Amino acid sequence: MFNRSLSLAGPTRPMNPQVDGYAASRCRQAFTLLELLIVLVIMLTVAAMMTVGLGMIEDHRNRLLTTQRIENVLNTIARTGLAGSGSVTYELQSHVEGGIGGTRRFERGLGVDAVPYVLPEDSTGDGNPDPWHPVFPQAGAVAPDNPVVAAVGMGHPLIMAYPWGNQRRYRIGDWNNPSDLDYYYWQLYESQVSNDPEYAYPAAERHIIRELWPQRSAEILAFLNIASDPATYRSNRNPKQAWNDAWGQPLVISYALYQPPRYQGSDPRRYPDSYLQLARQEYQYNRSVFMSVGAPGPDISPYALIDDWQINLIAMWNHICDIAMPDDQQVWDERSFNINPWSGIHRMTDEEGRRTTFLSAPVEFR
Repeated sequence: MFNRSLSLAGPTRPMNPQVDGYAASRCRQAFTLLELLIVLVIMLTVAAMMTVGLGMIEDHRNRLLTTQRIENVLNTIARTGLAGSGSVTYELQSHVEGGIGGTRRFERGLGVDAVPYVLPEDSTGDGNPDPWHPVFPQAGAVAPDNPVVAAVGMGHPLIMAYPWGNQRRYRIGDWNNPSDLDYYYWQLYESQVSNDPEYAYPAAERHIIRELWPQRSAEILAFLNIASDPATYRSNRNPKQAWNDAWGQPLVISYALYQPPRYQGSDPRRYPDSYLQLARQEYQYNRSVFMSVGAPGPDISPYALIDDWQINLIAMWNHICDIAMPDDQQVWDERSFNINPWSGIHRMTDEEGRRTTFLSAPVEFR
């Protein structure tokens, strides 16, 4: 019975070594190709991940290096005050090629009643003191982007009569015979004290960081021995150089000066240096420079560096400020010294995620 059931199922096919061996070989070959394909996909995935990871590591390194270079510039500026004068501002005024504005040195003089006062030095040796420096809002001391008074050209750094961010602790001007400049400050002082609820106390001049002047970047970096000379700063875009950021774009140093003006009123009891003396009495100093260092970052389009470096530096500074301060909440102004929109070095990327700039908070050097 058992044999009959077996015979009903039909005879089994005898094994054909050629056919069966070929089928097994095909299966083994297909399996091997599948394995290779899987391994290849894994390798490509790992390579892509490594590429992205290496790019992120490189970007992080560049950001860190750029931050360190900006910090190095600020630290080097601070060390210039260790020179003979003890004043960073005086050293910059004395030794930076082309000067940074303001009055470098004062000399003692005598009034009609033999009361001593100071006058600018006689740098020409002709027996007459040099002219006093202009101060805001005079045309020779107004930044290009000042929101109050339109600037003339790009040739003047901002020079303030009061320290930026400090209250006005004395009045410039008098009722008897005010000059245009005195009258401006008198009116500004009175309006901000009496009528502006945002300024219940006398406030410092309303300036923003964008008004700082970048046109001495090359000369300042050369004075600091970070760049060998201004021409090298302008021509060498090697990212390994300390005057460039990690992408090879030039670091930009912008500044504004604080130095009180000459007294121009008619009060015979007051001398040309009256505001200098009042400033020393109220602030304990009457000369300083506010400086900020910026880096354009990896993408400076649509700004292309050209032969005119006045235009280049203004374009770079605007590029840095535009991205670093995209709204009013992040703008550094006179109130920011008390309520900081940021501290240290501010890094910001635009909405497209392409352009990143670096901007240090203003530092006051005396």
